[in-house]
This record gives sequence, C-alpha cells and structure tokens, in this order.
Amino acid sequence: MPSIRLVEITDQLLEASRESQVALEAYAHAALGSMAAEILEVVAQTGEFLKAKPRPAPWGCYLAVDDAVAQLIGTCGFKAGPTADRLVEIAYYTFPAYEGRGYATAMAAELKRLGAGWNVIAHTLPERNASCRVLEKNRFALAGEVVDPEDGPVWLWTLKK
Repeated sequence: MPSIRLVEITDQLLEASRESQVALEAYAHAALGSMAAEILEVVAQTGEFLKAKPRPAPWGCYLAVDDAVAQLIGTCGFKAGPTADRLVEIAYYTFPAYEGRGYATAMAAELKRLGAGWNVIAHTLPERNASCRVLEKNRFALAGEVVDPEDGPVWLWTLKK
C-alpha cells in the first residue's frame, strides 16, 4: 500500500484553488498534473458540500497526496460529523489516472485512523466491486443491504472490532 498524506480541504485551500492551479499546488505541496481540471472541479464541489454541511476537524474532507511523486491522487473524507450513536461514514475517490495502485486502500486506512474510537462505517453499491476489496483490506465486514436516504440501496460495511 502506498504512503499518502492527507491535506484538509479548508477555507485557505479553497481560496488557493480559486486563485490558480499554481496556488493550489503550492498550498498542497503537490502537482495536479494531467488531472488538474478534474481536481479543481472536485475541490470546488467539495467546498460547496462543506459549506452546506459544515463540521469540525477531523470530520471534513481531504485531498490525498503521494509524497513519493509529489502528486495529488485522490480525495476522501467523512460524509458528515459523528451521529448521536457515534457513527462516522467514510468515502474515498481515486482520480482515474491513479486507479489500481492501492491509493483507495491507503485513503480508507487514513480515514479509519482519524476515526479511531468511533464506529466507522462505509457504503458501497450493492454489488462486488473494487471498493468492497478496499474495505475488506481495511478490516471492514459486510453487514448487509440498507437504504440510504441519498443513495438508495447500498451495502453497509462496518469496521471489525
């Protein structure tokens, strides 16, 4: 599994991304590369999401950086802050140019680490796919199918104790 660094998507990062690609690269200490347009769009959408659903650190969203190549490779975060019953849901996305290299597994591991002490869950499409393997590698177990209010039928994954 590759080593990654998470860069929290803060107001300062959003400001840098609105300024220019160069400003965002300087802020994150990583290149956007061939995925620049997609990364800038993802950052803008994430900023809108966080504005609509604010929450304290560490329950926000992050850009993932592979420092070995100084490259932004994906984004990940928590769908919301913890619920009353201490649930936090993780989500992750590897930019297409970097899929199949273990980055999603690394992002899920980092989110699991940030959520230590909480009941960390994840949802996937209700079918076997790469995300299921990512979660299994991170010691999540399939708990069954549920209906998510936003996404419809999904598989619920819970972290093994």
